Amino acid sequence: LKEHFWPPFRGTAMLVGNQDFLTFDGLTYSFAGECSYVLAHDFKDRDFTVIANYGKDDKDQLYRKSITVLSGEKKIEISSDYQVMKDDRTTDLPLVMDDMTVMRVRDSVIVNKNNGELTVDCQWKRNVCTVSLSGWHFGRTAGLLGTFNNEQNDDMMTSQRTVLGADDIRGFADSWNVGERCSTYSNR
Repeated sequence: LKEHFWPPFRGTAMLVGNQDFLTFDGLTYSFAGECSYVLAHDFKDRDFTVIANYGKDDKDQLYRKSITVLSGEKKIEISSDYQVMKDDRTTDLPLVMDDMTVMRVRDSVIVNKNNGELTVDCQWKRNVCTVSLSGWHFGRTAGLLGTFNNEQNDDMMTSQRTVLGADDIRGFADSWNVGERCSTYSNR
């Protein structure tokens, strides 16, 4: 029998403010857009997808308005005003489902899947969202938060599996756009 091993450590990535990213492998870059973008997706088992949803405020400034977590047939959306929606319907917290819990702890809304296999922790007051994965997902994910394989050189892999350089953040982000085309802005 061949045994399969995965790292004992967690992968943690962050979105800070409205445009700063830290990937699972430690790459940092700045990006802002008006669309929804895949942050992390499990490409092996298609177990989850985490999406950042951007928009413009009344002063025409770009901001991250919500984070969506998809798991199986479930859709959880956490907005910056602490509102939580399950399958497009507002819900009260705590929310307990088969393999997922959603709760508010002080200034954070936390989505926890399979007892920590995936954790999304949004501290809206500080405008920081952290996405953590268990070692089980090592090398199985991709999106704006990178590949979680201990290699920064492929963190800017597009959805078409092409690795772009830091000079093409726009092309990288556009490849992870969910839905219709919209404007993308980036800076390094």
